[in-house]
Amino acid sequence: MDQPGDDDAFEDPTPPDTRAAQLPDDPEDDIYPPPEEAIEVSPPVDVVTIDHAEAGLEPPQVYEAPEPAEEPVTVLEVERKLRVHGLFRLPDLTTTGSGVARAKRQVTRTLTAVYHDTDDLRLARWGVTLRRREGGEDEGWHLKLPVEGHEGAREEVRLPLDAGEVGDVPRELADLVIAYTRNAPLRQVAALRSERTPWVLFNADGQAFAELVDDTVSVLDGEHVAARFRELEVEALAAGAPLAPIVAALEAAGAVPGSTPKAMTALGPVTQEPADVPEPQIVGPEDPAGAAVTAHIRRHTRAFLTQDVRVRRDLPDSVHQMRVAARRLRSGLKAFEPMLDVEWADALRADLGWIAGELGVSRDTEVLQARIDLHADEVGEE
Repeated sequence: MDQPGDDDAFEDPTPPDTRAAQLPDDPEDDIYPPPEEAIEVSPPVDVVTIDHAEAGLEPPQVYEAPEPAEEPVTVLEVERKLRVHGLFRLPDLTTTGSGVARAKRQVTRTLTAVYHDTDDLRLARWGVTLRRREGGEDEGWHLKLPVEGHEGAREEVRLPLDAGEVGDVPRELADLVIAYTRNAPLRQVAALRSERTPWVLFNADGQAFAELVDDTVSVLDGEHVAARFRELEVEALAAGAPLAPIVAALEAAGAVPGSTPKAMTALGPVTQEPADVPEPQIVGPEDPAGAAVTAHIRRHTRAFLTQDVRVRRDLPDSVHQMRVAARRLRSGLKAFEPMLDVEWADALRADLGWIAGELGVSRDTEVLQARIDLHADEVGEE
């Protein structure tokens, strides 16, 4: 019988992805040269004063600083979508045991939304929507980003209407998703008009805890209606609002649950195709080694790109998590090097090393700032 010590009988049970992540850094990947190899430039040449300028040069022009752009506002949207037919009648939710004691109908509004994406719908395939909507209390530019691990929840980054006209996406929003769009321009891809009838739902304590909206949506082709569908949305108005009983009551009346945003319904099946970096497949012991390599690269590339969006939004722990993704990608490329194109892998590892180094500086600053904030009260007034 083979003993555990035999090389041909022992197999490390640790998944390849985990082993790769635990590899130590390769000293050859250091991006900062040692002090003795640094290049010293003397004298400094990056400062020029007007006293040393050539005779006859015009004095520097003075320009008025532009007014600062309005900062985006972010709200958390937790909702459930349901599709219904045109003749569907809303049930009386106060009699269904859904926790609704009273439902108050609001004024019907007309909302016109123009959605923007790349020609190949990169945002939609990442589950992101970008629109400019007129009408309603929250009209303006809306960038909706999925919240990982929370079905039905999306973070909505908002700017006012005057931040940009149709087809002219505000830079504040375009820059947030550049990891997904890369160099592809954003343009108008769909226009929808919705007749929206909202209902505010109150619990037994008289508190408004949810909103039910009944939308009749028209897909526009210029001035013509190309298609029409009806959709219900149940949205939480308070943290932890119980939406499931309301959804169950609507399903019992014939509504069909769904999660596809309106724009993706209008744009068709192409929005359901995989993103440029697909989800990693689950790899088992019987799968080829190449499947494990592909899964590792996909998993941490997706994490890296997702954290890029979070870093640009200055969200907590985003710098650290983006740096972790970069380091794990580098470790994987090193561990799987015999199976990869060496020139390609080395070039990518060098780039990832530079990025990890830059993020390391930012991370150190974050940690230092956190320590200062933690001990700020211990510093005397003098």
